[in-house]
Formats: sequence, C-alpha cells, structure tokens
Amino acid sequence: GCFHRTLCPRAHPSLTIITIIIKAMRIKPTIGSVIAPTDDRHWGQVLILPTAYGVVEVVDEGGYAQSIGLGVLKKLSEKLSDPIVSLAELEKIASDIQSEHLVSAVVLVPVGMVVYLLQIGDGAVYLSRADSLSKLLTTAGSLSGTLIGGDTLLLVTKSFLCVIGESQLIGAFDHLDAKEIAEKLTLLL
Repeated sequence: GCFHRTLCPRAHPSLTIITIIIKAMRIKPTIGSVIAPTDDRHWGQVLILPTAYGVVEVVDEGGYAQSIGLGVLKKLSEKLSDPIVSLAELEKIASDIQSEHLVSAVVLVPVGMVVYLLQIGDGAVYLSRADSLSKLLTTAGSLSGTLIGGDTLLLVTKSFLCVIGESQLIGAFDHLDAKEIAEKLTLLL
C-alpha cells in the first residue's frame, strides 16, 4: 500500500526515472528526475553517476539533513566509482552507508544487460514493461535481473510514496520517455 500524508506530514519526495534503451547489448539509459523542495530537517536528492543511479532521503530533526545527505551521496559516489560486478558487492555498500538519519536509499547498477538493485530503508522500485507496472522492491533488500528494451524503472523514496499514490503512478506513463514522465509527476507534487 501507499503511505499517507499523516505518516509523512512534511514529505520531500525524490524520484529517479530510468527508461532503458538497449543498444549493442548494453543498457543505455535516459534519465528523468523529480526532486521536491527540501528544508533543514528533510532532504532528498538523486544520484546520477556513470556507473549507478539512485535516490536518497535523509531526515534529521537537529537541522543537519542536507549535510548528512551530502555525506551519504559522497560515500555512495566513492563506493560506486569502481565498477560493481556482483550483487554481493552492492549489498556490502548498504552496511557502509546505513545511518539512523537515512530514511531511503535506492541504488541501481547496470552491468551489461543485468541490473543490480539495492534498497535501504523505505522506498520502492517499480518496473514498467509493455502496459503493466510491477513492484520489484518495497522493503529493504536487493535483487538482480535482466531488462529488455523499453523497460522503465522508477526508484522512489518513502516521501515520494507519501505524496504520489500508485494509481497516479500508473497513469503517469502513457508510453512517455523518462523526462516526460518526470515532468508529469512533478506536476502532481
């Protein structure tokens, strides 16, 4: 189910949308991002690296959410600077970046035609394939799988789920590319 605003009264959603294009047996993604305004206590951001993509959400009632979040992004960037070659390698990163302030972290690493997905905390990963939307991850964990051309993955934080429900997600696709989906979802914030 969807979280409701009563559980997330000050939601600051982040979302990375990745449309997969297959060329020469390699994943060539197009990316669209949605980031809502943040404040001292709630911060969200997308991660776009040459080797990985993701979203991060941090909460700190002491007012240092952005500083903590930037630290998480720095650690992720350092850990993901070398190519990841196994799901176990990606799972190790989870233990290195966990913190009491980290609400959501969802990371996708493409390796050839396979993707590795890691979710820390709350959030979700959705796959849009053909005319259906499936949940791949909705709790902390990891998985790997093979994508096909035209697949769209959504990596979302807990706050995104608080603001935009699943029914709105389904209606946001309409065979659009990642940037167009991001624009459509931004209007719903």
